[in-house]
Amino acid sequence: MDKKKIISTTLMFLAIVASIVLFKLAFGEENSLVAVTGITAALSLLGMDYTINPIQNTIYFVCLEVIIGLAAFLASLNAILGLVITFIMVFYILYTFTYDNKRPIYVGFTLGYFFMLYSPVTLEGLPLRLWGLVVCGLAIMVLQFLFNTNRIKKLVQGQIKAALKMIQEEVALIETRDDTAGLADLNHNAHKSLKSLIETLYEYIDKDAKLPVPVFQKLFIAHFLDSLNIQIKEAVENDYIKNIKSFKALKILLNHIELFINDKENVDNLITALENFLAAFEFIKSKGYVDLELITSASILKKDLIHTLAHDVSKLYSQYFVTNLVDRIRSIKNNMTKDSARFTFAFRGALITSIGVFIVSLFNIESGKWIIFSLHAIVQPYLDYSKKKGNQRLLGTVIGLVIFEIVFSTFTSTSIRMLLILLVGYLSNYQTDYTGQVICMTISALGAASIGTNIRTVGAERLIYVVVGTCVALYANKVILPFKVSDATKKDIGKSIGLNKKIIEMLYEKCIGTTGASKELNTLINVNRFMNKKIEYNNQLISSGDINEYIYNQHIFMNDIRILSNLFMEATNKHYSQLELLEDMNYLTDEKLSKDDILKYIDEIDDTFIQIILINMLKLKKNIYGAMYLLEMIEQTV
Repeated sequence: MDKKKIISTTLMFLAIVASIVLFKLAFGEENSLVAVTGITAALSLLGMDYTINPIQNTIYFVCLEVIIGLAAFLASLNAILGLVITFIMVFYILYTFTYDNKRPIYVGFTLGYFFMLYSPVTLEGLPLRLWGLVVCGLAIMVLQFLFNTNRIKKLVQGQIKAALKMIQEEVALIETRDDTAGLADLNHNAHKSLKSLIETLYEYIDKDAKLPVPVFQKLFIAHFLDSLNIQIKEAVENDYIKNIKSFKALKILLNHIELFINDKENVDNLITALENFLAAFEFIKSKGYVDLELITSASILKKDLIHTLAHDVSKLYSQYFVTNLVDRIRSIKNNMTKDSARFTFAFRGALITSIGVFIVSLFNIESGKWIIFSLHAIVQPYLDYSKKKGNQRLLGTVIGLVIFEIVFSTFTSTSIRMLLILLVGYLSNYQTDYTGQVICMTISALGAASIGTNIRTVGAERLIYVVVGTCVALYANKVILPFKVSDATKKDIGKSIGLNKKIIEMLYEKCIGTTGASKELNTLINVNRFMNKKIEYNNQLISSGDINEYIYNQHIFMNDIRILSNLFMEATNKHYSQLELLEDMNYLTDEKLSKDDILKYIDEIDDTFIQIILINMLKLKKNIYGAMYLLEMIEQTV
């Protein structure tokens, strides 16, 4: 086991224990679970950076914690209030902290609600609990500042440097004609690093985070390196390497980018280096397809960097990105349907847990909270995942129950049992499998309940209630707005292909100068980017090679769209005949034309700028046909 992980985990565990002890001293024994769930929420949120808008987020998390506490207090008063308030609170938390393209982070808040619901305080004790919740809300942002300050700058610096180094190695291998066995690995790893970086930066932008201008500059550089990496792969696969004349100039440009990233050159120097790179092509008589792609990518980067010189972030947002209120409202509206995994999950989870709370309260079921915790744990966004998790939870509960019976029957001292509970909590940090996590949770929960209680009764009740809760949740996943990840993913791929076709149609409109086409195009690109990330996330469960290929082809598609959109803008500025360009595109998309006919037609065009536009347009069409074929394969195999 990694020594650093042991040390860091141990230190974090000791800090957590110390925090719980201090919280308990300040707010009393009855609020110790508030500290546990507050820390759980704070730790689960560390994967996201909330330091960009610190004041707004601090107010939000403090208010959220207090509202959860008040809601739990009111819900504990009677069964009807419990039904209504639990549905509202659980729906809001699940919907807000569940995402289509990454791991959900709702657990700390929902557990906090249920713990406080089943560990209620009196009206006199409520103010102290609410103050404790205020501290929990503040603690979330304290941890954010401790661990996520300057996170975005460090992330950008590290990932872009790593990707640049790999691309420089690719260029060196190709130029020297050395053994290129490792070229594919370098290209793949550079792709992953750049793709992850670009997606992360767009997530910040989507949250309306005001990124500093240097981060925007590195985003544009990441786009350039990503395009270059794609072009290198295409050149190798299609044996275009021998025709590329630009390696010497490209190496010089990459060195300047490295200096800029390391803060050894300013943006003006980099723009000059790009101008020199583009000027070098004036002396190259034969410009191959990859050379033309490189010229285009470098021209786009130069233009983007020039736009950053004014240091006006608002203009960058309005020109490049769609993050206005209308689009956010439209996104929420689109998610409030039975075709949304996020909505169906929130509705299903809220419905069955609120009904469970109502029944436990109405019939005053002793220790019935374990039914609720099982319902909460087993309900999942997708049917496939809930089946797997349900089986793991049952197995983990049985194993944990056996260990609990043996150990806690041997040690009867309250002090020793408390130490054992803390030890199990520490060991849970090393459990990566859900079954192992459930074993630790079962021992901890039973241990806490065993203080002053008959052990055998506690164990038997917990097992019965967990089995009941798990079976009900699994059945609910099947009948209440069921959502199967494979079906949802195939449907999303179909939608993505439809969006691709609309994007190309919008490019046609942009080509002929239709008013409003640019804004609508940006909106469609952002929607499709988000959908493709959702498909990729879901494929972690499906593990389909065809879907992986589809996602990579979509990445190429979106890169080509970005390039072609800029080319059309330049064509408009240069007053090219949009009508003639549109006629060329319509002619070349005729399915009756052979590959040789298309190449001959393009080769006879004198203007290389028009040639690169037409080649990119054909690539986009080919990508869509390839995507439709992959969808057929996915429908047969997934």
